[in-house]
Amino acid sequence: TVDFGSDFGTSDSKTRVGLSDIFVTKITQPGLSTWTQKSPAAKPPARDYHAMAYDSARGVTVLFGGYGATGSLDDTWEWNGNNWADVSPGGTPGVDYPSAKDCHAMAYDSNRGVVVLFGGDPGAFSDETWEWDGADWTRKLTTDQPSGRYHHAMAYDSKQGVVVLFGGDTLTGTSDETWEWDGTDWTQKFPGSKPPKRYCHRMAYDSTRETVVLFGGVDEGVPLDDTWEWDGTNWAQKFPADKPSPRSVHAMAYDSVRAAVILFGGDVAAPGYSDETWEWNGNNWTNVSPAGTPGVDYPTARLNHATVFDSARGVVVLFGGYDGSRCDDTWEY
Repeated sequence: TVDFGSDFGTSDSKTRVGLSDIFVTKITQPGLSTWTQKSPAAKPPARDYHAMAYDSARGVTVLFGGYGATGSLDDTWEWNGNNWADVSPGGTPGVDYPSAKDCHAMAYDSNRGVVVLFGGDPGAFSDETWEWDGADWTRKLTTDQPSGRYHHAMAYDSKQGVVVLFGGDTLTGTSDETWEWDGTDWTQKFPGSKPPKRYCHRMAYDSTRETVVLFGGVDEGVPLDDTWEWDGTNWAQKFPADKPSPRSVHAMAYDSVRAAVILFGGDVAAPGYSDETWEWNGNNWTNVSPAGTPGVDYPTARLNHATVFDSARGVVVLFGGYDGSRCDDTWEY
């Protein structure tokens, strides 16, 4: 015990301390965190084009579907920080749980305590909405919904209490639509400004600044490097001094401890797969890629992976993807 009274060191019964002996350090600058590979006893089979969401009420990361060695998948897995568990429910696919799919999107509705899944199924253009409560999947029948699509992106806006969806590939072409899901129905929004149409982009909700952040994607075969934010009414483009190179099928999650959106990997012009780690603080992107050996000190360069932020343990969780072959590794940042 240290006495911080005005009479430092005047009593032999007190610990003697000088002001020069007291150090308080608050680390706020980026680039000081690390990637750590986890070695769980059980894990999902290798896959890419899957989706994940973090269930903050139960403290688990939820994964559904993707594309594996046997094609599109319909399994449900949960990660608790130590192991993956296959929690796939029984029943009939498409009735009791979503049919096998990939290129779908998921987000966790913290107000209602459910994971929301929409779309997927390249070639079939699914327009189904499903919710996972930790035990069962339930298909939600709505009066209105986005047209069937895949390669779209979703994030949960906790201020507005809605899941936000943007873009994707549809039967009639690439979309620039914005939709919101309130747990009962989908509502299309018609903002005065919006990002150009795109697919294979990613979004994350910045709970500190109360805005959905969107980066990258592809428009008519052209990779994008623009940053947009949605405040519930309009999209606004941001013009940072530095930013990741144009890319698609990367992954993003908002780290509420570091107050930054974390971006990893993606499909880039050269060398093709990225192993970069970037952080967005609302004003600028910063490349915080660690030094070391890929696959040892940080994930190998990859695309089509998924990430979420585990708020209970303060880490970004990454699983799977494609680095030349399909991956089954789990990493935390």
